[in-house]
Amino acid sequence: VDRLFALQQGLDDICNGIAFGLLES
Repeated sequence: VDRLFALQQGLDDICNGIAFGLLES
């Protein structure tokens, strides 16, 4: 469960990073 949660958090961070990058560009 912890590993799955960490994976989900990682995916959220990546999506947020991409969205932030698109907004900044």
